[in-house]
Amino acid sequence: MKSPFRSDESKPRSSLQRVFREVARSGETSPPELARLLGLELSTVNAKLRMLVQKGMVQSPGGRERVTMNASFGYVVGIDLGGSHIHYALADFRGETLCESDEKIRPEAGPAKLIRQTHTGIRTLLAGLPRHGRLRAVAIGVPSPVTPKLGVVTWANNLPGWKDVHLKGELASTGAALLGASATSSLSPWVQG
Repeated sequence: MKSPFRSDESKPRSSLQRVFREVARSGETSPPELARLLGLELSTVNAKLRMLVQKGMVQSPGGRERVTMNASFGYVVGIDLGGSHIHYALADFRGETLCESDEKIRPEAGPAKLIRQTHTGIRTLLAGLPRHGRLRAVAIGVPSPVTPKLGVVTWANNLPGWKDVHLKGELASTGAALLGASATSSLSPWVQG
């Protein structure tokens, strides 16, 4: 799936990315409010919103002049991988947390086992969901510096063996876009808690 926004925060965002992020940030807004906040022409905002509505990411409930994220577009998973546990949070596309879970880990088991455990944790979260949406994104926080574009964990001193682990590649099989592997606990713009 192509991501509607760049993960590299140092590059300027397109107007489509900016509109998407502002709708996600605000929860519910109007095209005139978006134009004012983003410094864009109203016609540009309306064109970008039409694109987002066509993709199913944004909706205009009841045909009103307000727009919001489309919760049924899919799901996002946020993961906090710590030195002694993994915390999972599943949210709809609007950011409503649907469920959370924690698991103990054995860091000495190494990256391969912890990555398998992470895959299993994601599948467990998704198992009880209705089939109307799909997993759209996974974001993971790890206790290590991470190469942003590549999603490579450079070195996690409290996770033995976690040196130059290509986490983005390892999680690609989830079928979702990897929003980021980060050295912070900020998992994603949607998973709040």
